[in-house]
This record gives sequence, C-alpha cells and structure tokens, in this order.
Amino acid sequence: MKKRIINYIGKVVKKAFEDFLYKVLADWLSRFDEEEEESEDNSDIEERSREPKSNMEEVRIQWEGPYLIERVPKLDISEEFGVYMITRRWGTNREKILYIGKTYWRDFRSRVREHRREWLNEEVGNLKVRLGIIKLSRGKKISVQRVQDIEALLIYWCQPRYNTIYKDSYNGRDLKIINEGRRGPIDNIITTDDI
Repeated sequence: MKKRIINYIGKVVKKAFEDFLYKVLADWLSRFDEEEEESEDNSDIEERSREPKSNMEEVRIQWEGPYLIERVPKLDISEEFGVYMITRRWGTNREKILYIGKTYWRDFRSRVREHRREWLNEEVGNLKVRLGIIKLSRGKKISVQRVQDIEALLIYWCQPRYNTIYKDSYNGRDLKIINEGRRGPIDNIITTDDI
C-alpha cells in the first residue's frame, strides 16, 4: 500500500512539473504567435472596422465521441489537434469528467496513450474519451496560448478530478466557448463573463 501511495505521489508531482514546464514554454512561444497575429491584423484594418467591437473571443468546439479509450488510436480524427475530455460512468450514475487536456504539439492518440500509462488503468467504471476540434472565429489562428486558454477555462469551469492546474483560477483571455456536437456532460456555453 505504501508503495502505491509513493508511486501515485510521484506521478502527481511529475505531472505537475511537466504542466509547469509546458506552461512556461507555451507562454514564451505565445509571444511570437501574438506578434504575428498583430502584424496580420494591421493589414486588415478596413475589414476589422466592420466587425463589432468586443474583447470577448468566440470559440467553437466540435465534440466527437464518446469513444472507448482503446479505440482512439484507430480513429481518423486521432491525429487531429484540439481538446479532449476523459469521462467515467459508474453504474447508473451520470457521466463524470475525470480529465480535460489539450493537444498542440502531440495529437489525441499520443495524449490518451500517456494517460493510460499514468492513471487510467487504475480507474474502474465505463471510461470514455470525447475529442474536441477547436474552430476559431474568422481571421484567428490556432496558437499555443489560445489552446492553453481554452483548456484552462474548461478545467476551471468543470473542475475535473485528475487535473492539477487551472482549477483555482482562470487568468487567460476573455472567451466564450460554444460546445457543439456530442459534448456529453460539459455545458453548452462557457464564458469568462460567468466566472
């Protein structure tokens, strides 16, 4: 029992350290993405002037699934990028979100495989994964920081059991996330106005 506890603590510390390093690297890389966006935005001054003024960025997530964890590597969508949620249903209880993650440098297949090694095999019940493809407003590009902000807001809103960061506060850009498709237990609309 002692060994299991030590292994579990080791996994949690390792994951928290990896998340910390990822956040630092993502923040550093996002500076380049934002500079690139600003230079492209300046070339569209006429087009932007026709759009309503708002700081709130609208993001749509098209959810697919739920899929058995084992099926993810075989899916056509498994090599895409976006966000994902791992859920569990135990008996007649409602589906519960265990983890929300993002894919940017690695695809869905790789990320889900990592969780199988870390903690998924210890869970009981009907485990499923839902994959979410991010669709941005016209003129916006996927960037490390943007994907991280989307993930952070989803985690803060849903408070999944196995997530260790972003549960206490949200400090990203103003977002309105519209969840479409087979979204499962996640709310249809999540916005920073409501936190």
